[in-house]
Amino acid sequence: MYKCFNRVVATASAGVLALGVHWVADRSGELEPVIVTGSLFLLGTYFAFVIALCDSNLLTDNDRQAPLSRSV
Repeated sequence: MYKCFNRVVATASAGVLALGVHWVADRSGELEPVIVTGSLFLLGTYFAFVIALCDSNLLTDNDRQAPLSRSV
């Protein structure tokens, strides 16, 4: 249930964000390609950083496995 709700909220907020960027770019005239490209770059960089940060914090000490050592 929560996974579905999370996806709905994420999709809706991405759509609203895309409409906002389009609205700003449309009003800017000849700077439209610069604004669209720049916003894609900035948002992509931001979310890649957030995802990398979240993935690194998801592992707890119990989840990390020590390298296998062979005992003789």
